[in-house]
Amino acid sequence: MKYFHIADLHLGKKINERSMHDDQEWILNQIVTQAKTHQVDGVIIAGDIYDRSIPPVESVKLFEHFLESLKGVVDAIYIIAGNHDSQERLSFGSTFFKKENIYISGLYEGSLVKVDAKDDVTIYLLPFIRPHMVRQYFTQEISNYHQAVDAILNQEILDSSRFNILVAHQFIVSGTQEPLRSDSETISVGGVDSVDASVFDAFDYVALGHIHRPQSIQRKTIRYAGSPLVYSQSEVNQEKSITLLEIMDKTLTQETIPLVPIRPVKVIKGHFSDIVQSEYTLDYVYLELEDTQEITDASMRLRQVFPNVLSIRYLYTQSLTSSSETLEISRVEDLSMASLFDAFYQTQNNHEMSGEQKKLIDSLIEQGDAHATN
Repeated sequence: MKYFHIADLHLGKKINERSMHDDQEWILNQIVTQAKTHQVDGVIIAGDIYDRSIPPVESVKLFEHFLESLKGVVDAIYIIAGNHDSQERLSFGSTFFKKENIYISGLYEGSLVKVDAKDDVTIYLLPFIRPHMVRQYFTQEISNYHQAVDAILNQEILDSSRFNILVAHQFIVSGTQEPLRSDSETISVGGVDSVDASVFDAFDYVALGHIHRPQSIQRKTIRYAGSPLVYSQSEVNQEKSITLLEIMDKTLTQETIPLVPIRPVKVIKGHFSDIVQSEYTLDYVYLELEDTQEITDASMRLRQVFPNVLSIRYLYTQSLTSSSETLEISRVEDLSMASLFDAFYQTQNNHEMSGEQKKLIDSLIEQGDAHATN
């Protein structure tokens, strides 16, 4: 039996207000083509089908077309809800889809959806859960994510003669080891949503979603498939892929199949005068300017060379609190308004205001003082 493990499609995603619809359509078509090429029996989609709970209509239609195309190639499709999905909406029609061998688990309702597939493979579907969502089904105390997942899995009786796959969408750790995150993911404070990988000991393979970088945690067979596209600057150097599973006589072989986007995503760093002379490209780019003075009409001029620019930022900009020139609170009341402006400007821009800028600030302060006394 052969399975594709994918996750975190995030259909409807925008990067800095730029729609990724065409890119997502391209990559989903590529997944269908690869499924046909590799003669895959089933596809596992481990959550975050959509980027938000109420997705755009065009994204719903795109996913519908994807399922229709896949069903022409594979025998079965297994889907769970992620934290970005509306569990109720994703569950709608699941009974009907089951008749078409499309198994959907959107909302946990006291037990896992269990599918006995061919060749002694059993697939368990665990949608994204939070502790409060499962307490009603158990008598023991459930105060955190680990306890919630542990309680759910402990009530399942696995047949060890079969190859057991669990599909889940949680933040998995191995002791103090955490998976490598990306900026596009939802980050919790203090690891409150963490689940230790030890809860999966009884499963032969755990197909995870939630983390966008492809990686395994604790053992090779507990794996995040990663997102199929780059969704943030921190993901630029990641190789997006499909995880291919081949199971024969309870023996698993894993490999990755690279995904090629419709256009690459790059980070370009340098001075404006050099970057603006680059060759015209339709690639997605994050531009990082090393200039110490703000460039007039920089965005407009750069977009003529990089029409698909995702962001432009000046590297010299620093936060007020991180600068070594940060003013002590005790000194603030001793400074004039002009001095405060000057100190703030230096902190933000790493250099002093020009004489012309200082004159402008003085003029504005005088106008403000005059208005206050009238």
